[in-house]
Formats: sequence, structure tokens, C-alpha cells
Amino acid sequence: MKYFIISLVVLMLTLGVGSVGFAGKAKGPAPVTFSNNQQPTEDQGPITSEAVARGPRKSTNRQIMNIDPSLANPVPVREAMGFTAGLSGLYHIPGDFASIGAAAAVLNFVGTSGPTTFQLDNASYSEGTVTFGSRPGTDVVTIQPKAGTAVTVNFITAANAGKGFAFNGANHVTIDGVNAGGASLTLQYASGHPFPSSDAYAGTIYISGGSSNITVTNTTIKGNILGATWQTQTDGRPAVFIYGQTAQSVNQNISIDHCTIINATFGIKALTDAASTSGATMNHVTYAYNNVGGAYGGNVLTGALTEFVGDFHYDHNTIDGIEVADFYWNFGETEYDHLWNFAANFLFDFGQYSGGHIYSSNTGSSVSYNEVKDVHNTLDGEGGFLVYGLVVRLTGTFAVHNNRIQGISNVDNGGQMYGLRVQNVNSYHNSVRLTGALAHSNITVSCLNGTGDVKNNAFSNEVTGGAATTVTGMLSATTSDGNAVYCATGRQVSGFATPGAYLAANPTKDNHSIFGVGINFSADLHITSGPSAAENIGVSHVLLATDVDGDTRDTTDAGTRDAGADEFANTGSPIAADVYPATPLPPATSGPSGVPQIPKAVIKNNSLSATGAFNVTLTATSGPSVYTDTKSVSIGANNVATVTFANFTPLAGAYTFTVTTALGGDATPGNDVSPV
Repeated sequence: MKYFIISLVVLMLTLGVGSVGFAGKAKGPAPVTFSNNQQPTEDQGPITSEAVARGPRKSTNRQIMNIDPSLANPVPVREAMGFTAGLSGLYHIPGDFASIGAAAAVLNFVGTSGPTTFQLDNASYSEGTVTFGSRPGTDVVTIQPKAGTAVTVNFITAANAGKGFAFNGANHVTIDGVNAGGASLTLQYASGHPFPSSDAYAGTIYISGGSSNITVTNTTIKGNILGATWQTQTDGRPAVFIYGQTAQSVNQNISIDHCTIINATFGIKALTDAASTSGATMNHVTYAYNNVGGAYGGNVLTGALTEFVGDFHYDHNTIDGIEVADFYWNFGETEYDHLWNFAANFLFDFGQYSGGHIYSSNTGSSVSYNEVKDVHNTLDGEGGFLVYGLVVRLTGTFAVHNNRIQGISNVDNGGQMYGLRVQNVNSYHNSVRLTGALAHSNITVSCLNGTGDVKNNAFSNEVTGGAATTVTGMLSATTSDGNAVYCATGRQVSGFATPGAYLAANPTKDNHSIFGVGINFSADLHITSGPSAAENIGVSHVLLATDVDGDTRDTTDAGTRDAGADEFANTGSPIAADVYPATPLPPATSGPSGVPQIPKAVIKNNSLSATGAFNVTLTATSGPSVYTDTKSVSIGANNVATVTFANFTPLAGAYTFTVTTALGGDATPGNDVSPV
């Protein structure tokens, strides 16, 4: 039997195995071995491993860090200093105790008989590591400044001792800087003392040993950086380090909130001593309402690095001033930053920087309402650094929602920039805007890279100077709909030359999304005027949570809601009418000649107004048989319709078809023919 063949325009892509990984380099000595073949590619799928690639390291003289996790100053057993019963009530420092360390030593020895407050009456303190240990009971111990007093605690370091406040099996301790009425608290390191290079576990706040119910609030927490300037640093430590140990009890009920986090390698680091499961060593951890980064007084290298933290809530933080420094990438990590999912050390092996890297948190966790304003890399020739707004991967299914992300920049040749990097999470109602002129045309840029359920987001990629195939609005997710996606110079969806091609390949995705129409963000990623592609396009039953301003969303079928993090009033300026066809859908790419075929085409109404009747025409532009048929169709606002054309009985041979829409007043006539 003879056959006919239908040929369509097909775009072939060569994709790297896996997905976005490490920046590239030929590595120096390292404790683990990695693949050296990964290159940035346009369309990145789910990751199960990261890889290393490209470019020489500037030096192979890697520093070797001390990895002894023990406290430099372990919990002391001292004389009770006149205290024979548990502490209770208000104690002055100085006065009742000569120093904060002395107060903590007595607390560790005699415990409490009621709620206890250590009041800091001086403006300045010089302390070694202040260690809070285990004690019975649930009395809360609070450390706070005297009313109206701005207090600074300067921690004195030694080469092997670099922790500030250390909680080792401690419970029910609150550090409250108050931050009102002139009372404030700053925790920092004293100058003129050795950097704790041999204490790889140092941190201004260090929590380990099964500590529980630890709160640090309203406090400025400075990490520790060794170097005359940010870019000349040769060592550094985080502001907060939670260390989970598989042989110890769970660190749990930890809250770092309403703090200013500056001058640190990591704003918060929460890692384990061995491969673990989410919540096994760290559980019920909240990091919320913090101001992080250079805009608040000192750069941070990465906003967060966490792995295996259960019930983790990274919410309502403002990230403004994450700046890349390359010493650790070139010379080796100097602090503990091992990630067990990848058998790799983060700073030396990844070449990634972000407002937060969240790995392996469980269902019930959240990454929400964060505002990422500035994550930037000014260094070129590094081998392809990767710069992100937020990274949430290898987790349970939970919502990454109502985040606003902008100010992402990267000048590294061959590098990559992504607003959101997610894997198998629900990404709902996020707003991402990428702007600026690229330093190199081979920098890959997208608002979204990842998998999962992606709905009701507003993605606007407005960068210039990149290649059309590597500058995109989003990468195709597992399921998605109700998104406003705009890419000014490249592709709306990675891997697809047109939205019509994407629709043809994914007929059940994004039927209610708007592609290629501007979102009209204001400076803080609210929307105050139209026309905006985000207006009223969100799909129903997605997220009950309020928007970034506390405004309620109507999630019902009868109601409407906007895409993105901001629920805004109708602008009165709807987007213009636009329809476009997907690639025609014949029943097969080949079949027997002489047998009737039923051709179809999917048409998208890419606007918020019903179209009224308009014509759609299917034409065989090449082939042994002549075929053309026109049908009239009406499509509801922001919806799709499948048009069925008259039967086609082909002669033997090859055919090419096009489908054309003819909507009067179509605002984008350039997308009216498919294939184009």
C-alpha cells in the first residue's frame, strides 16, 4: 500500500544530560570526583545531580580546612559564684554578672527556677565564645539590651575558636535586640584578633547538639570576613550556622526573625554531618522577616544554604546585596559547606550564588513572600558562574509562592541567570523581572528553570544583548497554567520558537496563560497601571494565601485573580486582542493514501476579551493533493479552541500544511500563521 507523508517544521535541540549545574572549571585537588562535561544548555530539565565544567582555576593551591566540629569553648562546669539555686528574674550585666559569658556559665551550672532575663546595661561588651548548654525545664532565658541602649557585643576570636553565641544542647533561650525606643543589639567580631581559620564550624550564632526553642530576633548579626575589601577576602564565616549531627538529638524550634544579616559568607547555613533525611537532625526552623545583604551594611555571598531541614520556613525576607566573590571557587572552601546530595562542597565546587539555596526540605516547608532585590556577579572569566534569585530543589511538595525577584545580574562569559530554580515544588503567584544589557551574548537567562506545578506567576524577561535561543521567559514545567510570560528579545518558552509551537507540543499546558505581552511592573514589582498581561488571568483553586500586601485573592471558579505576587485593582486598560494558531494537528505524520483524514488545529486567544467570530484556514502548501478549508470560530477570553476541518483524502506523497487565523484588529499579526 502506498503512503502519504506530512512534513512539519521541526526544531531539533541538543540538550545536556541533567540540568543546570556547576559553573565550569578544571578543578584542583578535591576530596571527591565530578563529571567535567556539563555545559549550560537552553532547555534544562529536572536535576538529580550537579556537574562541573569549563575553564581553568586560577590556582590549585587549595586550602585545607580544619573540620573538627567541637566547640572551641565547651560547656563549662564552674563554681556557682554564690548562686545556690536556679536563676529567676532580672539580672544586670555588669552588676549581677561581670560578663555575658559569666552569666551563661552560671546558668549552665545552676539552671533556672523561673523565667530569667539577662539585661545588657553597657553599650559595648568584649566576649569570647558564650556557650549555652543543656539545662532542665522550660523557663525562657532572655538576653536583651537595657531600654534606650544601643549595645554591641564584640566576640574575641582565636585561630581555633570563632563562634559567638554557641548553643550546644541548649533550650528555651531568646536573644532579643528589641530594636525600639533606642534599644538595639549588634553581634559582631572584634578587630585585631586572629581569624578563626582552624574553626571551620564558626558562626556568629552557632546552634547544635540537639538545641531547641532558640530564638534570635530584632538583632543585627554580622558574620566574619577576612580581607581589606569584599573582593579581596581570603576567609569567611556565616552569620548563623545550624549544624545537625546524626548522633545527637534534633535541633528544633529554631527561629531567626526580624534580624539584619550582613558581612557574611552565608546569611544562614543549616547543614548536617552526614547524609540524612529532612527533619532528622534539624526540624521546625523559621528564618523570616530578615534584611540580608549589602544594602543593610555589608555584603553576603549567598543568602542561605540549607539541606535536610524539616518544616523549614524561609519567608518574608528581603535580600538586597548578594555579591559574588571568587576566592573560595579558586582556592577552596575554608568553612564547612558540604552538601550530601551531591557529595560536594558548595563554595569550591558549585560556582552558584543566590538569595537562598534550599535543598531537601519536606512537605509543609515554605519559601514565600521573600523580596529578592539584588544578587550580582561583577567577575568575568570564571568559567560560567550561575546566579539565581532563589533555588528550591530536591524537596517534598510544598509551595514556593508570592516571592518577588529582580536585580539578578551576571557578567561571567558563558554564565547563567535565573529568577527561580525549582524542582518538584509548587510555584504559585511569584513575580520575576530580569532586566539590563548582557555583557556576553552567550549568557543564558530565564525567569524560571525547573519542574513542578507552575501556576499564576508573572515572568518578565527584559534583558537585551542575548541570543534568541538562550534568553527566555520560562522553561517548560511539569504542569503549568495561568502564567503571564513575557520575553522581550528571545523565546517565551525555552525550546520553542513560538508560543504556537509550544502549544502544539503541549496542548494541555498553559491554556489560560498569556505569552508575549508586557506585564508592566512597577519598581517594586507591584502593578499599578495597564495594560498588563497579569491582569485577571490566574486560574482558580490554586492558593488561598493572601498576596504580598495582605490582600485576599478570590480563588473560586466564579471569581478572578491576577498572576504574580500582587493582587491589584483592574487597571481599566485591557491588553489588546490577539489570537495565534498552534502547529496543525493531522491524525498522524504518515498514513495510507486514499483514506480520509480529519485535520485539526488548536487556536489560542491570547487576550482577556472574547473574540467574536473569525476565520481559521488550513492549507496544504505543498503535496500532490490540493487542500484548503476555512472554518469560523469564536473563543472565550484567555482560552483555547480546537478547530476541526473538512476531511482530507490524500494521494501518495509528502505534504506541508499551514494554519492561518484572520481576527480583525489582531494586535500581533506576526503570529497568525503556523508553522512560520
